[in-house]
Amino acid sequence: MRGDVRFGADVTLRGIVTLENRDDQPVFLPDGTVLDNHSPPGLDLITEDT
Repeated sequence: MRGDVRFGADVTLRGIVTLENRDDQPVFLPDGTVLDNHSPPGLDLITEDT
């Protein structure tokens, strides 16, 4: 993870995931967010299949 990324409760990342926030403002992932090969607004999501 790079940059200011804040996690709510029960956030799930599937697989190997790298999050990068290039903005000066923090990005908040709300409670229950599931990231699976897509990115929320304001984040770059890099995934690597294993």
